[in-house]
Amino acid sequence: MYRYQPPKSSIWGHLLRKMPASRAHSLLGEFLGTAAGHHEFRSARAAIRLDNKNLETRIEELLGVPSRNSEFTGLTLEQSNSLIREVIRLEVTSPEEARALSVSQSFLITQWVVDGARVLTRSRLTMRYGQLPGISTHFWFDTIPQFHFVSRIMQELRICKLNEKHLNKMAPKDWEQWQSSVN
Repeated sequence: MYRYQPPKSSIWGHLLRKMPASRAHSLLGEFLGTAAGHHEFRSARAAIRLDNKNLETRIEELLGVPSRNSEFTGLTLEQSNSLIREVIRLEVTSPEEARALSVSQSFLITQWVVDGARVLTRSRLTMRYGQLPGISTHFWFDTIPQFHFVSRIMQELRICKLNEKHLNKMAPKDWEQWQSSVN
């Protein structure tokens, strides 16, 4: 069993730089549709940077829930997709506000599709939109070729490059311990 998880000091390598939210959202859908045999939405959150009460009020109205210290947690998939559409709109109409809003969606991937075969996994992926767009990966693979397959899809889609130096062989007990932590 292998775990791919860059250390926090390397997480900036998975920033999406100036990739528009519309493209990032589309690429995430392509990646999940191509590499994941099965995935499920896990959680979403949003935060508003700076003291932007107008934006905060609009987001509260859009979601139908009040913020807590300019943050929204426990969002549904529908609520987070509404916020992603808002980030996409703001990137065109008000780039400053788009950079003040951060939206993240987390997914659990329970199967990879590697060369047409379904392979069990308990991987996680989080995509961030708006302020500091990026992708966080906590991937598990049975073999190194599975890693290379998923890595190639990420590169072909131009999402990010997975660095093999962050791939670590794990003992079965570590896998079981991690698996129980995500359930």
